[in-house]
Formats: sequence, C-alpha cells, structure tokens
Amino acid sequence: MGTPSSIIERFNVVQSGPPDAPTLLLLHGLGCDQTLWHPVLPYLADYRVVMMDHWGSGRSLTHGSEAAAHASLDGYADDVLAVCDALALRDVILVGHSFSAMVALLAARQQPDRFRHLVMICASACYLDDPPHYVGGYSEEDLAGLMTLMEQNYSEWASVVSSAAMGEQSSAAYRDDLRERFLDNNRARLRRLATLVFFGDHRQRLADCRVPASVLQTDTDAMVPLSAARYLADHLPNGRLEMLACPGHYPPLTHPALLGRTLGQLVAFTHPIH
Repeated sequence: MGTPSSIIERFNVVQSGPPDAPTLLLLHGLGCDQTLWHPVLPYLADYRVVMMDHWGSGRSLTHGSEAAAHASLDGYADDVLAVCDALALRDVILVGHSFSAMVALLAARQQPDRFRHLVMICASACYLDDPPHYVGGYSEEDLAGLMTLMEQNYSEWASVVSSAAMGEQSSAAYRDDLRERFLDNNRARLRRLATLVFFGDHRQRLADCRVPASVLQTDTDAMVPLSAARYLADHLPNGRLEMLACPGHYPPLTHPALLGRTLGQLVAFTHPIH
C-alpha cells in the first residue's frame, strides 16, 4: 500500500500523548473526519492517541482509482491495518464511532492479535429490520427514501439527518456543526459510503471475533435503536453493552467529558495494574 511515511500522509495520521502509554486508535463516523474526536482529546491526555481520516474523508489523499478497493467496508479495514503497520502498533484499543465500529470489527477479524479491545460507539451490525427476530430500526422503504433525498436534495438530507442524529434536545449549534460537516464532503462519495453502511449486514461476521468488545450506547439514539446495540453486544463472543447517560448519536461532539471518562475507565479495565 506504500511506505510508512506515505501511509501516514495518505490518511492524515495524527498522534498525541506519551508514546509508551496504552494506545487508542480513534476512527470517525460517517460524514465526519478525525476532528470529531478533538473535544475528547483533553480527557485522553494520559494515553497514546492515534487518529486518521478514512479514505475520502477530511484531509485524506483520495484517488479515484482506489474506489474499487473501497466498494466494501473491508477496504476501510485494510486502511486501518495499514496505519497500524506503518506505526508498528500493537496491543491497540480500537475505538470506532458509528459505521467505523464495523470497520474495527473487520480489522480485528483479520488481525486479532494486534488488538487488545474494541470499543463500538453508537454502532449497528445491520440497520435494516429483519422480522420477526431482528429490529435494526429501518425498513427498506425508510432507507430508500433517505438515499433518494440524499441524491435529489443533499442540503435537505444534511439538515434532516443532522437534526435526527443530534436529537431534539440538542442545541442548534450542534446540529449546525454536524450539518456543515456533511456539506463539506464529496457528495457522490459520501452517498456511496452511506449505501454501504445503511444497506450492509455484518451480523454473520460477529461470531468469530476473537477480540473483546465494549458496545457503548446512548440513552436515546435516532440512528441506532437499543435493540440493535443489544444484538451487537449479545452476538459478539466477548461483548458487553454499556450505556452512556446522554442522548444522541454523536457523543464525541455533544458529551466529550462523559465519553472521555468512559474510555479512560475502559483503558483501566483492559490494562489492570498488578
């Protein structure tokens, strides 16, 4: 995929914190970039934190010839593993927000010995309902309508989704911030990724994940119902569900202190002092 320096440049990899401290690799969600994590960083100052921009997001270097390699989330997982190789990362706590939780899952399935723990924030293995036994939160009609709106009126789609994802109780500033993040994206590329995310089904890939996982779910999330978070935690061989006492789909933006403290507790849990 390239030399270590070219990979670091390609995915705009940024590091902070003590190099010998426990390592967290933070992956951002749909329509965002690594700046999603900036509000959380002050609460993670004791750890080595690595951030990257996914292909097609933020300041990543994106070439059209690479589109085929990113026709599934496996391509994004390959990118994560390339960054881990470039930095010689081992024993990593891999933190994925939203769709990136499935990217983390796929990376962990490929190289389980590289990761100590997965953290999946507001994550779903499948957004589509599969009655009668699975509630993902959306019918095919729901998602088709969402994708049609995204294609025909992207600005309206950005407004609708940002308002829903942040929740009715969120401030206008948070909704506006997320909407602007969406609008900053390459629209065709984001639509392709959204199709992968919303119509994807990773349920059959959960059972053979060897890496322990914590599923962090907010009290109310318009994008991911609690049923989907419970399914995810229950079907990972070593998964557990932990509730975050806050609303909305974007706690890195809206509740960074709570999320930062929770991540710190997970580091302590995964790196016990003997």
